[in-house]
Amino acid sequence: METLRKLGFYGDLDECHIFPQGKLKNSKFSRSTSYAQQLLERVHSDVMGPFIEGYWGEKHCLLFIDEMSRKAFIKILKSRYELAAATLELIQKEQRRTQASLVYLRNDGAKDYKMKVLQDFLRQEGISHDVTERYCPQSNGMAERLNLTIMDKVCCMLIDANLTLKLWPYAAYYAVLIYNNLPHCALDNHKSPNDAYGDSSDFSKLYLFRSICYALQPSKLLHRLEERSAKGLFLEIDHAGYKVLDLQSKVA
Repeated sequence: METLRKLGFYGDLDECHIFPQGKLKNSKFSRSTSYAQQLLERVHSDVMGPFIEGYWGEKHCLLFIDEMSRKAFIKILKSRYELAAATLELIQKEQRRTQASLVYLRNDGAKDYKMKVLQDFLRQEGISHDVTERYCPQSNGMAERLNLTIMDKVCCMLIDANLTLKLWPYAAYYAVLIYNNLPHCALDNHKSPNDAYGDSSDFSKLYLFRSICYALQPSKLLHRLEERSAKGLFLEIDHAGYKVLDLQSKVA
């Protein structure tokens, strides 16, 4: 404005309405300075998809992250209609396991989070549903950052393994498992999310995604001279054991 006046331009320069209408930009978002101090005090959530349909019809990925420990949780969904039930199941499971109570559930307010069964449960449990502003993913930055981190890992794992994209759900589960076991720069002494959450980190069962392995076949299904194992590729670990892609049938 001062430059225009020095050049001889006069008039109502201080009340220019064209500039904000034509050139207004978002202000820079500042980092939060207040974080949760207890487990499950605030959990951030976001849903991604649809992706390429998996072998069992999976299309969506639902992620949660506990703000204090940075521990991540994942649910793979066939439809967004499963979101409410998956969210309710995870909240109940983790509240029983940690003996802590969820205080705030933060997400972008997608219509799937507003289903009656979930909203009734949140009210009954006294859980505040913290909804971010529309078209403002920065307000849900912790969940959005986790999405990017996990999906980057999934993409690299599938490319390195040279496997079909239909196996993305297995890569996503394993990417979250790896993330929870690695040191996190936001935690004191660079703890892992598992350690901060109260779960011990365990690297003894982690193997390279797509490693060659052999799955033992049930003896009752084999004839005496048949091969005792099937060659496959390691995909994932869950509470029941290992998930292996059979190289002959191409089924996990």
